[in-house]
Amino acid sequence: MSTPGGGASCTRRSLFGTAGGAAAMTVAAAAGAGAPTALAAPTDDQSILRLNLQLEQVVALAYQLALSSGRLDRRQRATATDILSHERAHEQALATYLRELGASLPAPPTGIAAVDAVAPGLGAAPSQADLLGVLAELERVSIRGYYLGIQRIYDQKLVETATAILGAEAQHLTVLRASLGRDPVPAAFEVGASVR
Repeated sequence: MSTPGGGASCTRRSLFGTAGGAAAMTVAAAAGAGAPTALAAPTDDQSILRLNLQLEQVVALAYQLALSSGRLDRRQRATATDILSHERAHEQALATYLRELGASLPAPPTGIAAVDAVAPGLGAAPSQADLLGVLAELERVSIRGYYLGIQRIYDQKLVETATAILGAEAQHLTVLRASLGRDPVPAAFEVGASVR
């Protein structure tokens, strides 16, 4: 994925990389062994918006790639199509805010490598269940981005928009978990997963 003004490849760590004046923070990983993961967290509204827009772009690309993979049955294709339309609407909402702040938009990601940099395995997923598992992990990373960002956003209107999007991402995750035969709501409050 290209970075604004750069063109460099985006990795999981650089997606959460510092932007002018961002402070490093440690967050507990919600997946795997639960070991803390150090992430650089953006601290201003524009940087938080950019991060969440980049995540939305990656998540939307993942659904697009999943739909073109031929590994989803008719029911899951319909679900993925609906979720993709939501992700595109989220992208548009965040892009509108960035434009209002006079900021340039991040370049949209292309290719499976952009998705694998955030949650690996989409291209190599041998089954529908594996594919849905990667999409669920991407939703968890997206949720984490909003969960952390909302705590630092100053603009109240943006807080409301980010909170609404967070709720939608959590709904996507419950649908994917149910499709996988998992408990759709294993905890009362979803805080997502840190990038590993």
